[in-house]
Amino acid sequence: MSVQKPEVSIVIPAYNEVHRIERTVRRIFNELTALSFEVVISEDGSTDNTVEIVNRLADEYRGKIALLRSKKRLGKGNGFLRGAFHSRGEYVVLLDADFPTDAKTIIDVIKYLRAGNDVVIGSRTHKLSVLNPPSPPLRDALGRVFNAIVRLLFRIKIHDTQCGVKGFKKDVFQKIGPIQFTSFVFDVEIITKAYANNLKVIEIPIYWSSTVGSKVRVFRDMFLMLNGLVNIWLRLPGYQKKMKNFHN
Repeated sequence: MSVQKPEVSIVIPAYNEVHRIERTVRRIFNELTALSFEVVISEDGSTDNTVEIVNRLADEYRGKIALLRSKKRLGKGNGFLRGAFHSRGEYVVLLDADFPTDAKTIIDVIKYLRAGNDVVIGSRTHKLSVLNPPSPPLRDALGRVFNAIVRLLFRIKIHDTQCGVKGFKKDVFQKIGPIQFTSFVFDVEIITKAYANNLKVIEIPIYWSSTVGSKVRVFRDMFLMLNGLVNIWLRLPGYQKKMKNFHN
C-alpha cells in the first residue's frame, strides 16, 4: 500500500543529538497534528546513538520518518540540502534539532508559503517575535553585526539570516541551482540566490526558546562565517549575470 505524499517535509540536520532528537521528534508528532507532514532526519556522521534512536522512532511512526545516514561529517548546510533533495513534501521546513520554536510558528511558516511566498525566514529580531529567554547578550550582539554586514554586502532586507526555522517551496532549490557554501553560511547563499531569481522572500515573527547544548561556537564560527560571506560576495556578480542571461 502506497504512503500518501505529505504536504510538508520537516528536515532536521542531526549530529550527535542523542540527548535531544527523541524529545524533538515526539514534540513534532504531538503538536503538529493539523499538518500533513513527514520528518526527514539528515544524520551527519554521528558517533553516538543518534541513528539507533531515530531507527526506533521510524519503526514507531511508520512511513512518517525518513533517516538519511552519512559516514562522514557533511556540515549543517550539506545535511539540510541532502534532506531537502530527498523530501517528498511541497513545502520544506528547516528545523534545528533542539526544536527551538513552537507549533504555531511552524504553522505560520506554512501559511506564508501557501500564500505564495517562496522563502519564509523566521526572525528573532522581528519586533513581534517572542524570545524566551532572550539570547545571551554577546551572541545577540555578534548576530546583529553579522546580519548588518550581510545587508550591506548583498543589499537585502533580511535581519536574521541564521535562524534555525525557515520554510521553502520545494522547487526553490531547482530554481536557484547548486549551493556551494554548505557551512553555516549556506542560509545566506540560498537567500541571496533567491533574491537574484526574483523569488518572494519574507521575514516573519516567531516564538524562539534558547536552549542549552547549542553546537555554535561564537568566535570560531563567526570567523568562518565572515570568510564565507566574502566568498559568496565575490562570486555573486557572476551568478547574477548567469541568471539574468538565463531568464532573458
